[in-house]
Amino acid sequence: MSFRKPYDQVKSDADMSRLKRDLKDTQRSLRENVAVIEESNKKGPLEGLTLVDSTVKFTNQIMEEKRRL
Repeated sequence: MSFRKPYDQVKSDADMSRLKRDLKDTQRSLRENVAVIEESNKKGPLEGLTLVDSTVKFTNQIMEEKRRL
């Protein structure tokens, strides 16, 4: 019994392990997001606007067809 760790220390160790895991997951997510942003910048900053524009045009076309029907 005397060789056991105190509960506070066990709890602290578990919290530190969880926080380290969370930190690694967050860093991995950040690296993935940065990679996606860099890839999209290579394609050109206007590509996103082009996609949005084409989506709006398509939506308007569908709404117009719906009105006709």
